[in-house]
Amino acid sequence: MYNIYYQNVNRIRSKTTDVYLNILNSNFDIICLTETNLNSSVFDGEVLDNRYNVFRRDRYTSSSSKSDGGGVLIAVQKHLNVLQHHSMSSDVEDIWISILPNSPSSPKINLCVCYLPPDLPNDKSTSFYNKLQNNLLENHTSDINLIIGDFNIPTLSWHSMSNDPNILKPSSPSDFRSTLLVSTLALCNLSQFNNVPNKNGRWLDLVLSNKQSIAVTETDPISRVDRHHPPLLIELDNSSLSSKRIKTKKRLRLNFEKADYLKIRHELTAVDWSVVLSDDDIDLAVESFYEELHNIIIKHVPLSKDDSHIYPVWFSPPLKHCLNEKLKYHKRFKKFGNPRDYDTYAMLRTRSKTLMKSCYKSFISSTEASLEGNTKSFWRFINNRKGKKTIPSSMSLGGKTASDSQGITELLSEYFASVFEKPSSPTQQFQLDNMVNDSLSKIILSEDEVIRKIKSLDTNKGAGPDKIPARFIKNCCDQLSYPLTLLFNRSLETGVFPSCWKLAHVVPIHKAGDNTNCENYRPISILSCIAKLFESLVYNFFFSHIKPLLSEHQHGFVKGKSISSNLLEYKNYLCTAFSRRGQVDSIYTDFKKAFDKVNHSLLCTKLSCYGVHGSLLRWVESYLHKRSQLVAIGGYQSSPVLIDSGVPQGSHLGPLFFIVFINDLIHRLSCRCLLYADDLKVFHSIETDNDCALLQRDADAISEWCHANNMYLNVSKCFIITFTNKKAYIKNKYKLEGQVLERKTVAKDLGILFDQKLTFRDHYDHIINKAYGMLGFVVRSTKGFKNPNSFIYLYNALIRSVLEYGSIIWSPHYAVHSERIEGVQKKMLRILSFKSGYGRSLISYTQRLGQFNVTPLYVRRMHQDLLYLHKIIHSVIDSPTLLSLINFNTKPNPRHPKPFHLQSYKNNISFFNPIARMCRLYNDYASTKDSVVDVFDPKVIRFKRQVRMLKFDTE
Repeated sequence: MYNIYYQNVNRIRSKTTDVYLNILNSNFDIICLTETNLNSSVFDGEVLDNRYNVFRRDRYTSSSSKSDGGGVLIAVQKHLNVLQHHSMSSDVEDIWISILPNSPSSPKINLCVCYLPPDLPNDKSTSFYNKLQNNLLENHTSDINLIIGDFNIPTLSWHSMSNDPNILKPSSPSDFRSTLLVSTLALCNLSQFNNVPNKNGRWLDLVLSNKQSIAVTETDPISRVDRHHPPLLIELDNSSLSSKRIKTKKRLRLNFEKADYLKIRHELTAVDWSVVLSDDDIDLAVESFYEELHNIIIKHVPLSKDDSHIYPVWFSPPLKHCLNEKLKYHKRFKKFGNPRDYDTYAMLRTRSKTLMKSCYKSFISSTEASLEGNTKSFWRFINNRKGKKTIPSSMSLGGKTASDSQGITELLSEYFASVFEKPSSPTQQFQLDNMVNDSLSKIILSEDEVIRKIKSLDTNKGAGPDKIPARFIKNCCDQLSYPLTLLFNRSLETGVFPSCWKLAHVVPIHKAGDNTNCENYRPISILSCIAKLFESLVYNFFFSHIKPLLSEHQHGFVKGKSISSNLLEYKNYLCTAFSRRGQVDSIYTDFKKAFDKVNHSLLCTKLSCYGVHGSLLRWVESYLHKRSQLVAIGGYQSSPVLIDSGVPQGSHLGPLFFIVFINDLIHRLSCRCLLYADDLKVFHSIETDNDCALLQRDADAISEWCHANNMYLNVSKCFIITFTNKKAYIKNKYKLEGQVLERKTVAKDLGILFDQKLTFRDHYDHIINKAYGMLGFVVRSTKGFKNPNSFIYLYNALIRSVLEYGSIIWSPHYAVHSERIEGVQKKMLRILSFKSGYGRSLISYTQRLGQFNVTPLYVRRMHQDLLYLHKIIHSVIDSPTLLSLINFNTKPNPRHPKPFHLQSYKNNISFFNPIARMCRLYNDYASTKDSVVDVFDPKVIRFKRQVRMLKFDTE
């Protein structure tokens, strides 16, 4: 018997905590909700606990005249094998899933949950019912079809049939929608089973199925009951369904937190490492090292069971016992129908609700208190409220499908391995235009360097494939530094990277779209902690040698450069063009799996041309050669696969090697370009057709470089955008690999939305909507919190960070945009004021800012402008281009000294370009005789303190 709960919840966004607790107090196999009023700002974990896989479809605006409301949700317990069908969905709000059987010969359940709004146009209604008919007629005749939802047909009444009181027969249809429904019932052999009318004696919620043994009764609600929509319990008997899912293997793990490190250090000190590591073969030496290590670990590190809680961690033992007893008496009442069993069940249900509220309240209090000393516990609670994405019980890749844990890991492993390229010789030899005089052929590490690096390890990082976590290495720093130094230096001397450190465990992370499709996942590589320690030591030598050879246009993975420096150079170039009423055409490129396509032999050739020679070059070749990875999910592991191309993901050296690999592409381009790792944009001021031809030549050069270096462009994601403030401008068609590039009016560049006229209105809309959505999440998640600082802490981390990301690029110069952004913080403080009991005693924004010690957002943007100016002047930002844009005043006025010279501009876009804005801000506020701010003070901390003392005019 499968218990399916259904309710039209009529907006649960404001009551997520109550719904969450009520669902915890129940044990339904499937939960179906309509009119949820959810949107992307509400996470699954706010509504349901992690026993369920959640499928949602929020408001579909084309099916209703309303902008919000609507929405459907299906939650299926993870012990059921479920598959979602995106292709079966229509243009209204509906979700289709299948509950798969244990064997292919058994029937499956095709479940659809839908919401048809009252104002649904007739053409949309026709489309929905046609799609419904096609889906049902294409299903196998033995399948169980179940359609549940709010059909909003009040004109249709239902009467029990004499031969079967569970089945209801419709009255004669009197309008268009009821006619469509009745004809669909007849065509698809469906019956209606909901015999529970609403308070008005009407049926808006229907339960349709082709199976006869379905019972529908009214049940206890999980949300406040709407008089038009009683909550329903749908009982479906189908014993052939399986109870399988992507299970976690029950296994013991080494608990390094409770290890006896005193004894471990004593035994490690007694080991004669020069004897243990005497083998000349580095692989055998590393194997001996681990053997010695594991022998000691087994003796002094206790074993613990994996944490696999059926209930949330805050459930107390009495509450768990009460829930188990409640479930027992509910089953007994269902089986025997004894009224006493129901009375006991009802009593236990009331008691469990009381206990649950008490436990949750205590948990919230302790979580809030942990913010002062244990932020990890606090963030665990917040992240759990967002919901935990789990691997579904069935996944597909191409025509293949897997429904067991091992099969799913193999399928994911096959997809992740498919992106790699087979070893091949590059189509042409790489040659560097200018020979490199300096060379790097040998690295020797000292024990002091190893100790310093070990002490900087983050103990919160878990173990890699070798099962040795950073906590263990750091706690035994003095004892392990010597053998690790021996191994590292021997590896560098022999030019061989140990084989066991080349293995990576891959964890799949869902990106977007259908979570049952392997192609919608990306791999996260987990490497051995000791291997990453080794890499981080070697990295410093490589970077110091290669840094002078890197193009100044590369801003990714380069110290002193960042996303901000990349976009700041770009924005100032565009503003310069705008000052001349010019035009800039920008080509944005997209490389296909760039980090995974790097040709190993060509990378080593390029490193050789950059002066890496001898045993160190052989070490790099060994480091890249015959690496392998396997997918690890819940204790299950796929077969290892060889990695034939690419730089190692999750490594220290991988990103550095990639920017070396792509570095020569920049020298082939004649127009201006900027990169952040593989994010490349090429741009040029356009005055004549010759300028367009020059940019097109660079597009061809990029294509030629890709063919020569075995790299690939995703041309469908490459595009062209023209920046200009002119009404009439040159619209040239640019091609890449023979395809005409799509022309866009807005470009998303490293998280910032650039529109053609540089107004940034699209970006303001984006960040404001995102911030308001996250504010709603914070408000819902902090119900029960008493300390205002907890709310402000979350606001700063989750909301203010969104409103300030890259603000030096897009900082608004019109009050209307500044006020809209400030409005998010105003609303936050208004909510906080009422939460804190101040009510209307704090009326103005200024009063609330003072009460909660919050700085206005526009003031914080000014602070950031001045700090960034200080970093440019003192070369903390490694950008000669930005530094050259700052003009110092050689003849300052003694009475009103203004250290920066500002030229005149013809329009506001150029007048407020970032560098000019920063310099003007310093001239206006920080260079007065009463000011204590000195931009030439080399101490960053002191300058920050000075900036915070500045008083700015209110907007």
